[in-house]
Amino acid sequence: MTKGDFPHTHREFVQEFPDDDACAAYLERLRWPEGFCCPACQTVGMPCRQTRGRLFCMSPPDIRDDWNNPGEDADTPYDLV
Repeated sequence: MTKGDFPHTHREFVQEFPDDDACAAYLERLRWPEGFCCPACQTVGMPCRQTRGRLFCMSPPDIRDDWNNPGEDADTPYDLV
């Protein structure tokens, strides 16, 4: 399925997204069509996954610390997914 080519019926939806993993993979392809790219350090590659499916960069922590820990001044939390 390509961007904008969404299922039109419930049957098509269930066939395209039989489980949460299929849905997450589709959303990741929409967000990063060229593959995962860390918004903090611009590293391209395979991300790590936390237990609830949240993606995070495998770069050394000192490169991405400011982005992952925005501090008290941040208005919104940062999520990759």
